Amino acid sequence: MRRTVISLGLVWLTAFNLRVILFAIPPSLPAIRSDLGLSFSATGSITAVAVLMMGAASIPGALLATRYGARRLVALCCAGLAIFTITITLPPGVFWVFAGSALLTLSIALAQPPLAVLIRRWFPTAITRASNLYGNGLLMGNVLGASLSPYISRAIGWRAMFIVWAAVAAVGALLWIRFTPRDRTAAPPAHIGAVLRDPRVWQVAALFTFQNLVYYTVATWVPFLLIGRSAGYVATTFLFLNFFPIVPLFALSFIRWLYALST
Repeated sequence: MRRTVISLGLVWLTAFNLRVILFAIPPSLPAIRSDLGLSFSATGSITAVAVLMMGAASIPGALLATRYGARRLVALCCAGLAIFTITITLPPGVFWVFAGSALLTLSIALAQPPLAVLIRRWFPTAITRASNLYGNGLLMGNVLGASLSPYISRAIGWRAMFIVWAAVAAVGALLWIRFTPRDRTAAPPAHIGAVLRDPRVWQVAALFTFQNLVYYTVATWVPFLLIGRSAGYVATTFLFLNFFPIVPLFALSFIRWLYALST
């Protein structure tokens, strides 16, 4: 029982870390642009690179989990997330802001498929509970990353803010390595061809593509519209922005969506 509770807690913490740093980037863009002298187009491309890496690395993540083991891949990605977040703060600033953002989102994207495998493996009789906890960790990372980062950045600077979140990710990586169950069970083979032939995969991919396009377009430029506002105002704006996607979830609870249930 104790091991199960610890594993559930680490699934939540890992999910939290996979989102909190990613969602700390948009509120920091005005400070990054001002500090590094970037153009608006270059500043906007920081989030574009992040979204591109998230999409491009998802399938390789499933293949690597099969080859090297799901738990090991998550551990490496968590460590990479902490290291690459710190690189954002290194000189030369322009290079490392882009390279660090790309590499940390690569770590996030590679970690997500093996986490899904581990949830099914570790909690075969409680998949729903573990999946809900994982989803809660992602959501809390979204909300807290976007709403707390303006306060932290105003207080200690955007570089120190990323170091704070990197420290949280490093703690999560160490706890994952130390306390998660070690087993040699291979991840199930990834049948990429069968997946790509499933029309529902393309429908979901299109849904998430447009969802991310809308969110990151808004999240990238909202901070520039709020220049001169207090940290609390910016944080509240991002808090509501991240709560909007929750509303449809309540609606779906009362709608008979047979297609969704069939999946």
